[in-house]
Amino acid sequence: MTFDNLNDASTWLEEFTNYEKHPPSTVEEYSLDRMNLMLGAFGNPQNSFKSVHIAGSKGKGSTAAFTAAVLSEAGFRTGLYTSPHITTYRERIKADGREFDDADYLVSINHIAERLENDAALAPAKEGAGPTTFELLTLLGFLMFREAGCAWAVIETGLGGRLDATNTLLPEIAVITPVELEHTDILGKTLEKIAREKAGIMKAGRPACIGHQKPEAEAVLIQRGAELGIPVSFLARETASISSRSEGAGTAADIRFHSYPPIRTPLGMLGDFQAENAALAALSLYLLFPDSMNGIPTGERICRGLSLARLPGRMELVSKDPVIILDGAHTPVSADRLSRAFVSMYGGEGVLLFGCVSDKDAGAMANILAGCFRHIVISTPGTYKKSVPEQVFEIYRKLKPDTRFEPDPAQALSAALALAGGRLPVLVAGSFYMAAEIRKLLVS
Repeated sequence: MTFDNLNDASTWLEEFTNYEKHPPSTVEEYSLDRMNLMLGAFGNPQNSFKSVHIAGSKGKGSTAAFTAAVLSEAGFRTGLYTSPHITTYRERIKADGREFDDADYLVSINHIAERLENDAALAPAKEGAGPTTFELLTLLGFLMFREAGCAWAVIETGLGGRLDATNTLLPEIAVITPVELEHTDILGKTLEKIAREKAGIMKAGRPACIGHQKPEAEAVLIQRGAELGIPVSFLARETASISSRSEGAGTAADIRFHSYPPIRTPLGMLGDFQAENAALAALSLYLLFPDSMNGIPTGERICRGLSLARLPGRMELVSKDPVIILDGAHTPVSADRLSRAFVSMYGGEGVLLFGCVSDKDAGAMANILAGCFRHIVISTPGTYKKSVPEQVFEIYRKLKPDTRFEPDPAQALSAALALAGGRLPVLVAGSFYMAAEIRKLLVS
């Protein structure tokens, strides 16, 4: 089996069990046995580079992007593995901030496909439902980072942590961003249970760096650190202050640590909430490189790298005239952070184009967002996952009677731009799938 274009290769990847589209009923349906078997058959590529492993509920993609950008700026060839993507699978696997050439992806995908088809050693991996799409993408990322000669890779978990396909790494440090109630049907109904799943990436003999947490989650992470006998550093205890300010169309951060030099720098990603993500990335890098990175003080490297980080779909400015921002915020906490950042930059006079999938708390997000915009348009976040936009529309209409419903994303974008009238900024939010639909329209 050989593919000569990425569209066909991507279609093949999606023919396998795709838990992003059809999640399992419990976390125990996940297992690392198959992933370890496949990695072993390919020479354990995950052991060819040093890694930073990042789990959490919010901010883990941005934290990963900040961390990778600093490592790259310091002169280390650095891979970055994140999910989900907005437009193409290529976005998930990058080196030094850039996507690989199509030919590079195809070489590795064809290698995987040929071995799965013909290698007897991989026969057990095909038993039952066979490998999942995410497992194959994780294998692909590890292989490409090895082939690219990456010295470091920053790896974001997909879901949870303990049984995530990425948890086959032995990272130099485990980083856990804020933990929220999410995927409760899979990870557990309480914050404590979800935190235990995230804590699964913590490893004996390796430090952990923890973002701001609610008390219930923090207690679990402290306990896990004690069980492993590892040093655990909490951002809340290591920082004297974290602040941000808007600078033109950007955001600048001022991060003051108790034991490390301060970080004052523009950030490569918009939103005042990004200062906290940048601070967590900075702390993890200070823990790894207390003094210098390749001969330059670590603080200088961090400032330069943070200003260069980019990640699609995280308060991404895709148009300046008119202003259009895409964000994948899909939980009440992330919606609150997003709305505060947007209002601080543009005031409460914007247009919200919103669409979320069925397993998200549309009501809680509506209570946060409805009062922050002059106009609201509700639409369909694609067809990748189930959504009922009519129900979302009714929720918003009760809060803001002039909310418009345009089920077709193209019509929704046209309506939002018409309401903006060339003056008001447009924010697209509710899910990465909604952001993806609008981005495709803007590109085409």
